[in-house]
Amino acid sequence: MGYTFGIVSTIFWAGNFIAAIDIHESIPPITLNFFRWVVATIVLIPFSIKIINKKNFVLLKKHFFFLSILSITGVSILNTFIYKASQTTSAINLSLIETSAPIFVVLISILFLKHKIIFREILGILITFFGVIYLITSGSFEKLLMLEFKSGDLYMLAAAFSFSIYSIFFKRKPKELSNHFIIFYTMILGNIFTIPFLIFEILHYKTAILFDTKTVLAILYVGIFASLAGYYLWNKALLYIGPVKTSIVYYLLPVFTSILGTIYLGEHFTITNLISMIIIIFGVILVSKQEKKPIIASEID
Repeated sequence: MGYTFGIVSTIFWAGNFIAAIDIHESIPPITLNFFRWVVATIVLIPFSIKIINKKNFVLLKKHFFFLSILSITGVSILNTFIYKASQTTSAINLSLIETSAPIFVVLISILFLKHKIIFREILGILITFFGVIYLITSGSFEKLLMLEFKSGDLYMLAAAFSFSIYSIFFKRKPKELSNHFIIFYTMILGNIFTIPFLIFEILHYKTAILFDTKTVLAILYVGIFASLAGYYLWNKALLYIGPVKTSIVYYLLPVFTSILGTIYLGEHFTITNLISMIIIIFGVILVSKQEKKPIIASEID
């Protein structure tokens, strides 16, 4: 059952990329991200009554900085950049670059947290970096020399970097804060921090936001399935099969995204995508090998 939970949650997250690309012409990225978390918060409220009290408000005040960092990086920025990236790149590229996020975790840990790097990690970082560069240049390194990239790929790299900061802070969560507490209040804070940028986007968005049936269903999907259901099933997988085996399941994200992208978006899985997938996943596994806990946190988009 553990593998089933992990696979289903990964499919839900792959669907987040598909939904983003499918409706990117109907709704701008910040607006989509905002309504995603509004839906998730509304659905979660009935299950969160017990943590809405004076005692937890004291905890919220006490750990406000910690929760704010998680809110900004994991709610406000992460999926906004993913949805912005979806305007100019493919779902396959989104998932492949997202998979490289653990490399940023290691790099940040080396630079700021005095993590002692070993040869295997150096090799894994270099391999993954090569795979990402190969992907965003479509296998043509002349584009690298001419600085020709899809803006979506660069936004996705920024999203992966944002998620790495989230992951590092989440690992250091105070013991008195439950996962439910963190998820619920970071969603609320994240949307509050998003509001000024939401207003700016709405005022400057040149075309009308189209809330048709497809857009509404997509918002409900990313709010319920890609958010809450994905997290719930992922945590269930962690309980059943442990963090190491569960993290390996996550590397299927590009595979599921490729299948869904081909079926629903008519995307073509190219030889460049295949080579990049092999290189990136190999590099990430190399860096993550023999870790007691996966570098990828369970609270991914």
